[in-house]
Amino acid sequence: PVFGFRIKYFETFYGVCFIKKKLKTILKQFYKHIVVIIFLIVLFAASNYAQTNQNNSLISVQNYPNPFNLQTQIQFVLSQESDVTVKVFNILGREVKTLAQNKQMSKGSHKIEWNGEDNFGNVVPSGMYLYQIQAENSVLTRKMSLLK
Repeated sequence: PVFGFRIKYFETFYGVCFIKKKLKTILKQFYKHIVVIIFLIVLFAASNYAQTNQNNSLISVQNYPNPFNLQTQIQFVLSQESDVTVKVFNILGREVKTLAQNKQMSKGSHKIEWNGEDNFGNVVPSGMYLYQIQAENSVLTRKMSLLK
């Protein structure tokens, strides 16, 4: 049995060495092509990132604490003065609470509190919720957990 294991190990090792040798040969042949393709992918990704972020009104969004018990603060930074809408949704996508509706906010840091109640003043059950912030042409959605 030990001898059989050594033979299988040798065959596996030889197969890996053979594949590595073939891979090295292929990489040597197509090295310049691979470098150009990687360069183009990075260039495309960078230009795409710049296009999607050049006019964003929202710079960052975070709620604290997360998970939370009774209330949480949703913190965000605006890069320019904007009309802001902040809504909370349940995990099924139904609107639970509107925290701000087209509220004019200045450039800079802002905080909005949510106390775990819906639009009718009812306390919502524990679970995962989504909050969405819309400012001018930017929309960001993040998760938060309510634990009781």
